[in-house]
Amino acid sequence: MAISYDKKIMECVLRSVMSEGNVAQGKAIKSICKSPKPLFITGKGGSGKTTFLKRIIPALKNAVVVAPTGVAAVNAGGQTIHSFFRIGMQPYIPEIRKGAFMDNCEYKFNGGSEKILQNIKYLIIDEISMVRPDLLDNVADILRHARGDKDPFGGVKLIMVGDLFQLPPVIKEDFFREIYDTSYFFSSKSLMASGMEMVSFEKIYRQKDEKFISILNKVREGQMDDDVFDTINSRCIQSDNNQGYVEIVTTNSKATAINEMRISSLPGSLRKLEAVINGDYPKDAPVEKTLFLKEGSRVMITRNGGEYFNGSLGTVLSIKKGEIEVVLDKPKDDEHTKVVITPCSFEKVKYVRNGYKIESEVVGAIIQYPIKIGYSITIHKAQGLTLDAAMMDVSNSFETGQLYTALSRVKSLDGLYLRQPIPKTVKTSDQVVINFYKRTLGNGGIVKPVPMEELEKSMINLSTGSEIDFAEFNL
Repeated sequence: MAISYDKKIMECVLRSVMSEGNVAQGKAIKSICKSPKPLFITGKGGSGKTTFLKRIIPALKNAVVVAPTGVAAVNAGGQTIHSFFRIGMQPYIPEIRKGAFMDNCEYKFNGGSEKILQNIKYLIIDEISMVRPDLLDNVADILRHARGDKDPFGGVKLIMVGDLFQLPPVIKEDFFREIYDTSYFFSSKSLMASGMEMVSFEKIYRQKDEKFISILNKVREGQMDDDVFDTINSRCIQSDNNQGYVEIVTTNSKATAINEMRISSLPGSLRKLEAVINGDYPKDAPVEKTLFLKEGSRVMITRNGGEYFNGSLGTVLSIKKGEIEVVLDKPKDDEHTKVVITPCSFEKVKYVRNGYKIESEVVGAIIQYPIKIGYSITIHKAQGLTLDAAMMDVSNSFETGQLYTALSRVKSLDGLYLRQPIPKTVKTSDQVVINFYKRTLGNGGIVKPVPMEELEKSMINLSTGSEIDFAEFNL
């Protein structure tokens, strides 16, 4: 593997992590420097995964950092996967024929943008737990196409970071199970073809209380006993007062209710901004049918733009016809950034599989300002955050990983406040994930490559269903 890193910086980081006794981070650095295989860096919430990335990225030459969501991309200092690779939100079906990937991606690069892809040495994907396998396959096809390299990822060193015990990918398409064994990234055909190495960070930095760390570990791995439930539920408060902390909830609808209550306490007149609805609009779009807003409101932006990202927080400065001016929290170039937000369209499409192709049809849309009130956030928006304290209403968490993701945001048990007790029926982990970790760690962190012939056989049933069945006509 050619040297594509600053030896002086990387050696300095290596000496630092080894002096801290962090052998796992040392092993990760060795893989980054010496192995062409994809690397999966994992570990519990607060184990230093994000900090590790920030330490090594300055040493890497031609490294690109991406993430599945705008919030995660901001936290990692990169772009979203979809924006960087110019990928739509539709599902993707990889194609394998005669022992090779066919790279039938929709390619949208030329000139200077193509050169960027050709010069990448390291591709870092943060929050990999939320990345679907078809998205990773789409990325792989684009890299191979741009670079003219038949290696599963076009000769790029892939570094994936995240915890599969946290938030899972979202899968809605009925035909998905025809293509992939699981909904997780490790079922990507390109990744299966390449194999990978896995390093697990075990040392916890976010929490110092060993009892709280032990509790979080049991929540993470689905081993909650009566003592764990009793300890967590002792943090319930009876008052409606949220203690001034941000409130983390499971659904957008809950966050909306809290935010509307908080905004009603602000001075000034309330503006009512109605969305334009067309057809069977996407009811889970990150906007409100009716947006109630005041000047001075705390808001979260829900779509990427030139100066902001999905998840950016700020304060409303003014509300005018056709535009809302927002002052972003995070300063840019040491000055607060003012941005103008205008209405945009969120479409609902229906996807169908036609052989290796995906066809879509727009069935409705909602046109609204991509803004939500920001006093309360969902667990998805909280992923990657470290909080001194937070109020949580997660008693009805419905996805595996939600409860652990929420609880592990706070530094200590004393900073944890619950609206409702956690029921003993809660499902905290996916057995598929437990089996993957057990199998991979038991094999020394090595996932062996799957032969292309075997992968091709698994795709045989996807031969084009759009062809005419001439046998039906006795021809």
